[in-house]
Parts: sequence; C-alpha cells; structure tokens
Amino acid sequence: YSTMSQLGYMMLALGMGSYRAALFHLITHAYSKALLFLGSGSIIHSMEAIVGYSPDKSQNMVLMGGLT
Repeated sequence: YSTMSQLGYMMLALGMGSYRAALFHLITHAYSKALLFLGSGSIIHSMEAIVGYSPDKSQNMVLMGGLT
C-alpha cells in the first residue's frame, strides 16, 4: 500500500507541473524499495543456514534475534 500512496504524491507533482520532482521521487522510491526487498531476502537467506530450509522458520522474526 505504501507504493500506491507514493504514486499519489507523484501524480500530485505531475499535476502541479513539477515533472522533475515526480521523476526524482519515482526513481528514489523504486531504488529504496528494491534495496528493502533485497535486504530482507538476504536476511531470510542467511537464516536458512541457521534453521534449515523451512519457510516457517527462516521467516520467523522471533528466531532472528535482535530484529524483533
């Protein structure tokens, strides 16, 4: 849902005629969202070495230690 709200801000910027701001917001949002997904995938992948290949265990926040 956060991406939809950010797209609303981009459309608002386009409606106000600020094309550069809308494009800048689009690029920075896409970059930061991609980094968040890659980071969470990296954490889940590193948990598989500890708890084994089990989506129930490797995605359990309680087993990740200080991340909760």
